[in-house]
Amino acid sequence: MKIYLLNGSSEKRSFLLEKEVTVVGRGSSSDIVIDDPSVSRRHAKIIKKGDRFYAEDLGSQNGTWINGHPINPNFQIEIKEGDSIGVGNVSMSFGKPFSEEGMVTQFSISLSDRAEESWKDLLSRAEQITDRDKLETIYDLSTVLLQSFDITEICQDMLDSVFSCLPGIDSGAVLLVDPESGEPKEIIARTRSHEEAGEAKYSHSIVKRVIEEGKAIVMADVRAEGEEDLSNSIVMMRLKSLMCVPLISKSEIHGVIYVHSVRAPKGFSKDDLFMLTALSIPAALAIENAKLFAERGLVEEALEKERIALEKRIEKRTNELANANRLLKQEIEEHRAAQENLKKMHEQLKEANKNLELAYARMRDSKDRLRSHVEGEGIVFLTDENGQVLGFNDKALEATGLSRFKLPGLYIGEIFDEESRAKLEADLRDAAAGLFHQTQLRFASGESSGDLYQAKLSPINLQAGKNLLLSLQKPFMEA
Repeated sequence: MKIYLLNGSSEKRSFLLEKEVTVVGRGSSSDIVIDDPSVSRRHAKIIKKGDRFYAEDLGSQNGTWINGHPINPNFQIEIKEGDSIGVGNVSMSFGKPFSEEGMVTQFSISLSDRAEESWKDLLSRAEQITDRDKLETIYDLSTVLLQSFDITEICQDMLDSVFSCLPGIDSGAVLLVDPESGEPKEIIARTRSHEEAGEAKYSHSIVKRVIEEGKAIVMADVRAEGEEDLSNSIVMMRLKSLMCVPLISKSEIHGVIYVHSVRAPKGFSKDDLFMLTALSIPAALAIENAKLFAERGLVEEALEKERIALEKRIEKRTNELANANRLLKQEIEEHRAAQENLKKMHEQLKEANKNLELAYARMRDSKDRLRSHVEGEGIVFLTDENGQVLGFNDKALEATGLSRFKLPGLYIGEIFDEESRAKLEADLRDAAAGLFHQTQLRFASGESSGDLYQAKLSPINLQAGKNLLLSLQKPFMEA
């Protein structure tokens, strides 16, 4: 199996891979000597294992590429017939020769998984393959970008530096990922023919691919790619070469730097890709700082609004508490006054109870005397001032011979004979004038009819009004 060189000092030469390990490098001790400054003294090696072959980078400064993709140092990658191998800026073909039209012109660098040490390694490699002016540009750009917190200004300065470092650019743009939609949004664009910033066309498919994969890519010669692999935008814009590098910091892709050329193929090389990648690092850090600054501003603004709202809530709550405290004090005073009133009422009630007890004792005593008087007198009637019967005792029922239900409400004169009735009516009239007499009366009917009774009409003041008590003594024995 042979390996074929396309460019470099050993252009279009071939070497037979007979040994188990074939070293490729610039040093004279290498099995395949390539006299090119981009090639390290011991750059890479080809390992033969039976019918299979593997390529391994030996920690070279400018890297080893398989079909446009860099391989990690000291890691063996199997290669197959027709594969393109890049060492530095020299291209080789494994197994069979290829024409210039068939060479691989697409290269990529994976940035999404690079740690801090890997970034330093990438910057170091970029420094070794760029001139002094470009190194100063990287340094100056880093200094300028990290002093700004305006994203548009950062993108403008970055694009200006890219145009000054890479004269092959015809058009370029900086696009950032919209945090809400997740789609790339053009921030700044520029064309070589119009130095002022303005709208520039770009390959949407390439931008989307770089954002999704996190890889910096260069298509040095679009013509070398199969037409079926090209997007409509690349074909329609008649692009000859393009580069697109992701803006990554802390594994977060903020957007891309995109440039293309429509003038000539091979407008960009791997060195240009390293250069653009090196420029993207401080740019990505500056964009991240600007985003953090903006987010901090939003947070501070939100905190200030919340502080003002909190102060208003505290003031409102303080006023509510003050009003509540005032009402509470008022309620306490009212409660104290009510307690005083209640105490006075209690004393008054206590005094009233005493008076009530005395009145009740007197009433009970009067009641006892009345009962004693009624029961002792024998026959008793209670009437109003007009002589209507209100009450009576059992002896009255026996004397009159009337029922308990008929006697109430009856005129008192009707229970006595005609002579006695006339006397009683005269006594009732005198009682109205405050005069009371004793007289003799006979019942008109009943067991005691015909008997003469000594009657006495007495006043009684009850709650219902002024009443009269008619009591009849045992009858006299007539001579």
